[in-house]
Amino acid sequence: MPNINSYPTITPTNGDLVLISDISSSGNPTKTATAGSIAELGEFSFDKTSLTSDQIKTLNTSPVILIGAPGAGKVIVPISIVSNFIYGTATITGNTNLNVTSGSNNVFTQAGGIGFASSKTGLISTLGDLFLDTNTALSLKVPTGNPTMNGSTSTLDIYVYYRILTL
Repeated sequence: MPNINSYPTITPTNGDLVLISDISSSGNPTKTATAGSIAELGEFSFDKTSLTSDQIKTLNTSPVILIGAPGAGKVIVPISIVSNFIYGTATITGNTNLNVTSGSNNVFTQAGGIGFASSKTGLISTLGDLFLDTNTALSLKVPTGNPTMNGSTSTLDIYVYYRILTL
């Protein structure tokens, strides 16, 4: 029997492979499955999107897709969204509010989410009633005009905990 303490510990990603025993087949053969497919059994998924300072500076004109469109008859239901702002060399000013959108609907917002003079981690809050478009990506943007970077090298990580609902 293998000694599992001798293997390195990792934080799995959706594409990592996991060994499983397939009890639906004769002899219960060992097979592989992705960590993401196992997570889907619980109906919840988790994704991280990292934004560079170049992506931050165009968040109004070029929103960043956090979760791709799920397919016909399906909708992304966000459960929790966390932002991790990593301060760079200067404070970003101007349009610093973050919006998470489903199509044309703003579903989550964070006031000043990229306008800090230090690194900050925060929960992006719901706007109340959520209206979600079917087969539509979940995106991140600033609502008006692009941020003023002031030479900032700041970056941003967005963590989304969600499920895909088949309607």
